[in-house]
Amino acid sequence: MKIVIAGILGGIVLFIWGGIWHEVLPFQLNGLRSLPTEQALETKGKLTDAGVYVSPGYAVPDSASFAARLHSMRELARTRTNEPRQFLVYHPVARPITARPFVVEFFTNIVQALIAGFLVAQARLQRYSSRLGFIVVLGLLASITTNISFSNFYGFPVGFITTNIIFVAIGYFLIGLVVAAMVKPPVSTATV
Repeated sequence: MKIVIAGILGGIVLFIWGGIWHEVLPFQLNGLRSLPTEQALETKGKLTDAGVYVSPGYAVPDSASFAARLHSMRELARTRTNEPRQFLVYHPVARPITARPFVVEFFTNIVQALIAGFLVAQARLQRYSSRLGFIVVLGLLASITTNISFSNFYGFPVGFITTNIIFVAIGYFLIGLVVAAMVKPPVSTATV
């Protein structure tokens, strides 16, 4: 039961941290840039489906086989090295701000803190600092898992990636402060 309570409280702390990061601190826009003009986005009005688009494209339809798309992608990487590249997350209709993304984020934060609490309980670490350190390492793992790959393979700006890594790492530190205080192993089975 302590894991559930710690997970809920840790999730609440993480949710509040996300609000502070995105609404109060100036870092969340690091690496994001506006297009200088609306005309700079050639695809405006031409795309009908929401999705993640790359340009230049793969020169084969999206319905082509995996092997054909992979071959085309490799050919693109080999032959079109001097062209600008674009990575676009596109929604044909602007998504209004509703409660839904906040609810999803809130429950996702609770799930993250519950997992951290479960893993700390399994590790049976005796000292608070060991439990906190364990969760901080989980945060570092979570923060680099996709962020570094996005920079490495897709060219996401270093500032954008670094900012996201810092945000997640601090979030897990805050989860750790709560969860490490509440999830303690029985003294007889504790290790470090």
